[in-house]
Amino acid sequence: DQTIYVLDIRMPKEDKYDVGHIEGAEYISFKELAKEDNLATLPKGKQIIIVCDTGHTASMSNSILNMLEYNALTLKFGMQGWTEAEYETVVD
Repeated sequence: DQTIYVLDIRMPKEDKYDVGHIEGAEYISFKELAKEDNLATLPKGKQIIIVCDTGHTASMSNSILNMLEYNALTLKFGMQGWTEAEYETVVD
């Protein structure tokens, strides 16, 4: 069981997440994140790392989730930084 929950919010899903994402990441689009049903799927007891393209949109999401008492952080520089550092991505 992971202690970190990776949340990928990049849009559109078929052009971003489906092409390659961090292993184990779950997907909820930025536009759908604050919906009650989607919030209910997020773990309150884990560190949530939010991933977007560059970190900007994830920072906005991070603020929202922290106001709702989730333990959220932003992946610095997002997937752009992740791939530039040559970290692995997966396709499910």
